[in-house]
Amino acid sequence: VLPAVLQGFVVLIKFKNFPGKVVPNILNTIFQNIACQQQQQTERRNIYTIFQVLLENYKTEVLSMGLDFVYGIISSIDGERDPRNLLFLFKWLKTFLTTISLGHLVEEMFEVVACYFPIDFRTPINSNNVSRDALADALCPCLCAIPEFAEYCIPLALEKLDSSLEVAKTDSLSLLEEGCNTFDTSSYVKYGSDIWSQIQKEVFSGVNDNVKLKCLRTLTVIMSKMSGTTNGYFNSILNDISMTVKGNLLPDSKLFGPSSDILLHTALASQDSAAYIIKDILPLLTNTYSITTSSDKKSSSCEDNDTVYLTQHNIVNLNEIEELQPIPVLSLKAVIHTDNSLKIAGFNSLSELADKLPLDVRLTLYETLCTALIEPQEENIRMSILECFTKLSSLYQDEIKDHILNRSKINNSFALDLYLSALIAIINLNYFTDMLIDIMLTYVIQNDVPFGVVALKNIKKMLESESRESVLIKIFFEKGTVKKLVDYALMLNVSNNLNFELLKYISSILKILIGSQNYEVQSEVIGYQLNVISSCTNKSEEVYVFLLDGLLSRLRKILLVEAMVSDFLIKISLLHKEDAVRDVAVQLLANLINKHFNEIELNTWLAVILEDYLNSNVYAENTTNKIVAVSWITKALIMRNHFQANSWINLMLNMFEHNNECSKGFRIVMNDNCESLSLNSYCNIS
Repeated sequence: VLPAVLQGFVVLIKFKNFPGKVVPNILNTIFQNIACQQQQQTERRNIYTIFQVLLENYKTEVLSMGLDFVYGIISSIDGERDPRNLLFLFKWLKTFLTTISLGHLVEEMFEVVACYFPIDFRTPINSNNVSRDALADALCPCLCAIPEFAEYCIPLALEKLDSSLEVAKTDSLSLLEEGCNTFDTSSYVKYGSDIWSQIQKEVFSGVNDNVKLKCLRTLTVIMSKMSGTTNGYFNSILNDISMTVKGNLLPDSKLFGPSSDILLHTALASQDSAAYIIKDILPLLTNTYSITTSSDKKSSSCEDNDTVYLTQHNIVNLNEIEELQPIPVLSLKAVIHTDNSLKIAGFNSLSELADKLPLDVRLTLYETLCTALIEPQEENIRMSILECFTKLSSLYQDEIKDHILNRSKINNSFALDLYLSALIAIINLNYFTDMLIDIMLTYVIQNDVPFGVVALKNIKKMLESESRESVLIKIFFEKGTVKKLVDYALMLNVSNNLNFELLKYISSILKILIGSQNYEVQSEVIGYQLNVISSCTNKSEEVYVFLLDGLLSRLRKILLVEAMVSDFLIKISLLHKEDAVRDVAVQLLANLINKHFNEIELNTWLAVILEDYLNSNVYAENTTNKIVAVSWITKALIMRNHFQANSWINLMLNMFEHNNECSKGFRIVMNDNCESLSLNSYCNIS
């Protein structure tokens, strides 16, 4: 046959007014006169396309051909080997099989398709052609397309499941799963024992984790399919499974884990299967847990408790099955055990069962959490405790408030640190947000500096993880936190390192709160707070520096700051005895110089700084501090591409010629990781 003829037919049959009455003649002509498998790949593809289009557009005419059409298709596709054509056929054959009655040709049709199973094909390296997985995924629905295929398909899958090849095993399991969508339940009942025998062999062998997981998923799907049977067979197969694995449910058994997995995935099939497995197996597991003396083995039993998973996924209800009642109590006993792994297993179990726990269990758990939340724990235990606390808080807000928040007793700063970190875990729950912010701020301003430091540290850590648009930051700001922190700082006497640390935390939090506001809000708040600060004349320079840094360094570019602030900052930068204070002052000065938008005022600032401080004999002995100040100012001007940058660069270089600490200045200018001169601080970066 000429290739052009087939191409012409492909085009013609797609025409809207193509006469349907000639369709049987066309198909019979192809079947009788063209040996399909003797044609080239492209011609074979055109023939398959003709079959596809005619069945889709002229279904009545094609159906009138009866088994002649079926036999013609079988004859045409039998022996196809090209992966491109096979992918086309596999995708079309399901439509063909579900449209045309196969009559006595069912087995023959199945064999023509089944010869490709499992797909044994490797895609050439660096090839964009058909992959093995694509072929396998397309073939599977064909083999399960109609109920009549069940008596051939299930034995085929079981045969190939016994293969040593992983792809053969996984493809066979996929076939068994796919068949559940089409085949009658009776077909799976017929082969139920054989399927269970093969699956347990694969799971117990433990040779391949992928195959094991696939087996377990397949077990769930098939048991779900069979759960609707009414003749007692379902309970019979459940009993078979249960009796097979019961002997392995001892922590010493190497098959404890696989057996537990089998029971879980069997129970997941339906509520009936879950109820059966729990009633039959759970008393045994509970007894095993009780008589086991080893903590590790108790932990293993607790962690492998299938009931937790079943209850979590609403497959069973704790209150409806008597055998389930001991589970929460056993988990409670686990959380107070001295063994860490058992504690973790207990808290994890209670977390997953949280919405099913009865009131008496919850009340006991709250007492345990009151202590556990403020005691030092290993990190993995702490994580389990917090997860349990968070889950309970999302479900029982009033109870958490009454039995944990209102009853926790904090006696030292270490316990407070743990307590506040726990509160942070639930602060984004709407019920608790306002309440917990008030608790945190109370610890800040209650005139206990160690507690204040801990509270501020936790607030800072929490706010740093939030975006500027965060609701949490908004609520902190609206609660007047800026004013509270400024007022508190103005009462401090910086007499020790702890007070100094507290000041730094206050400054950091102020930056976050101020930086998240728009210009109008910043202008109003800063104007008020600067008046408060300036009216307080008896405070230490350290307090002023850190408050100014917190209030001013995150200002938007267009906000003005009075010149007296720059005078104060340059003095501190040159004269203060503490390196940390000088560093904060000079970086804030650089920040303000970088953002000052009024050229006249900025030039005045720079002139005063240069003449009254840097060139003044009063500060002649502070050469190193001068180098640092000049370097920061130069950096600020360079970053905004200011016209005075060159003159300050020359000044800096001139100072370097007469001082051996020039490297420090270069490091300042070249350092890119500087928060005070960054986009986060709204700085000009050209």
